[in-house]
Amino acid sequence: MKIVGIDPSLKNFGYAVCDLNIDGSKLLVTNPVLHHVATDKTKLKTQRVNSDDLRRATEQQRAMGRIVEGCHFAFIEAPVGSQSSRAMASYGIVIGVLASLKMPYVLVLPSEVKMAGAGHKTASKEEMIAWAVKEIPDANWPKLRGRIVSGKAEHIADAYAAIQAGIKTQEFASALAILKMVA
Repeated sequence: MKIVGIDPSLKNFGYAVCDLNIDGSKLLVTNPVLHHVATDKTKLKTQRVNSDDLRRATEQQRAMGRIVEGCHFAFIEAPVGSQSSRAMASYGIVIGVLASLKMPYVLVLPSEVKMAGAGHKTASKEEMIAWAVKEIPDANWPKLRGRIVSGKAEHIADAYAAIQAGIKTQEFASALAILKMVA
């Protein structure tokens, strides 16, 4: 079964597309292909903010459609509230982009993602990246001059950890039982 982990935000979406093999009662996540999609605010002073938001949302939605094509299930690090009105607008845009996803999914909380990755709820970005690189060292990590680009890798690491958190949920166990019945 092809699955995808998604770490969404308006500026950066991280993806980890993997195979999920069911070996008895054990779930094995293999063959990761990693993606990072970034959108930046326009630098044009004459561009309306709402028009630019729509452009960025469209870019993220189209990229998501291409990346998740052929996937059967998604694990999404659920966006949570925000501290400012601008951040709340971005949150709403991301929720709208995710609503276009045409497959079953499990939402996991940021704390669950950090626990599944680095093993504690207050894991730093660097700890999450180090964990993910150790887990899937041969994956296509974004690199510049031979070094992993942390600004991109942090979102990908969280996407991969969302899978690890999601496959442990009761919600996924129930979905998997249904999928096994119809297969």
